[in-house]
Amino acid sequence: MDKNIQKAVLGFVATDDLGRQDKLPTGRHLVSILEWKVLHSRIKWNGEAKDNLPEYQDPTPQLGIMLGCEAGVTWHRFNLAGFTRWAELSEKQQQDDQYEKVIAGDRVYACQRDKKTGVLVRVSNERRTHDAHTFINRFMSVMDCTGISIGEALPALVESKAKLVIEVEADEHQGKDQLKVTSFESETALIATEDEFGE
Repeated sequence: MDKNIQKAVLGFVATDDLGRQDKLPTGRHLVSILEWKVLHSRIKWNGEAKDNLPEYQDPTPQLGIMLGCEAGVTWHRFNLAGFTRWAELSEKQQQDDQYEKVIAGDRVYACQRDKKTGVLVRVSNERRTHDAHTFINRFMSVMDCTGISIGEALPALVESKAKLVIEVEADEHQGKDQLKVTSFESETALIATEDEFGE
């Protein structure tokens, strides 16, 4: 094998946009699920570590999906866990040595040292975890995949080029402008809207 060819292939570094179309603009879009990945909050889409990681060591488990149509593509990460913010602790808890305050971008988390390892981790939050699960449940319901594991459902959705309607809105995360998927609806929702307005 030619060493230059081998070097060109093995040395290629993928980027987050994967060389695909433009990013989807704000608004409603009828899209297909193009790709999915098991991710976590401390890595980029391509698997590399994110820059400027916070001092706590527990990553948030995430399902990453890439959605697209002729107009472009967008990415969404579903969190599968939620964590307590520092402001949600009582004043007494904030003064307790067992809690540590950790700033991660625009979020301030309540953290504790793991008793076995001594590693700093965030305090789990039942309500925030429930809210995260509600959002992914909405997506799975729209895709008619309730009662099916993600590992079973997502490959079939990608293969079948299943469609859904998403809403993309402008947002800010850690001081940077970004576009964010804020809702999921069935493909029929777009048809119903077009019928309603006579489009």
